Amino acid sequence: AVQVSRWVSATRFPRGMAWVKDQAQRAAGSVALNIAEGRGRAGQAQRNHYEIAYASASEACAALDLVDLPGAAEKQQELRAIGSMLVGLMRQAEGPIALVLDHEVEDQLAVHKGPRPGDDSTPRITWADGRSSFGPQGPGIKRR
Repeated sequence: AVQVSRWVSATRFPRGMAWVKDQAQRAAGSVALNIAEGRGRAGQAQRNHYEIAYASASEACAALDLVDLPGAAEKQQELRAIGSMLVGLMRQAEGPIALVLDHEVEDQLAVHKGPRPGDDSTPRITWADGRSSFGPQGPGIKRR
């Protein structure tokens, strides 16, 4: 997505089509930014960002349909591939995520030590809806 955005910015559009370039730049940039923001969220908020990224990829494809540019067809293919990946990410966003915490972060959150087969020191987060998540690694988010 970043490569497509950079390509659109660097490409010279035909005279009188600056508005299309502007729209394509904003749409292509929105794809990358919403994917990044979606990765930092969970559940429905994550899915919403992926849906926006998907729509922006479609919009960028449509903008490239409006002009005759060398290399545009290849960039549209990249955007379609990104769209396919986003469909998969949207499906994954419907499932639970596991927060993986560093033991130093543990005291700052409502984290409880809990029994897990083979590792009693692994932090466990109990979500408001009763789900529990386990994580033996450092800080970050890990999808199961």
